[in-house]
Amino acid sequence: MKYLSVKEIAALWNTSERSVRNYCAAGRVPGAFLTGKTWNIPENAEKPERSNKSKPALQTLADILKEEIGWNMNTTYTVIKKCMAKGAIERKEPNFMCHALIAKEVVQEAEAEELIGKLFGGSPDQLFAALIGSQKLSKEQIENLRRMVAELE
Repeated sequence: MKYLSVKEIAALWNTSERSVRNYCAAGRVPGAFLTGKTWNIPENAEKPERSNKSKPALQTLADILKEEIGWNMNTTYTVIKKCMAKGAIERKEPNFMCHALIAKEVVQEAEAEELIGKLFGGSPDQLFAALIGSQKLSKEQIENLRRMVAELE
């Protein structure tokens, strides 16, 4: 494979040498590598898209929840505030980005315990019986269940 210099690529891409160096340093040019202080760039490398180009607008959480479950914006923000007060999520700048502070597995475990308590009197075996009562399980599914039970013992 033939490699070109920053100067040659800059001329080929009709951009500045500085931009080419920045693309390479940011890892945006596949196959480019440094030899000392000199960038070696594959001759067939394509010019990366400019990162400051306008991107399509992201949907907000309020938009998604309105679409999927019919919540209005006020309901969404009320739920976010309650989750923040409980320490379940954190909201940061820019644009009030939210992210979970509790692992998905922790939430699933708590929800499962609540479900078992409310619907099955706190008895996991009754939940299990209800789940498989009307279904035919494959041999593989049965074996997976046996393994899970064995791990609990």
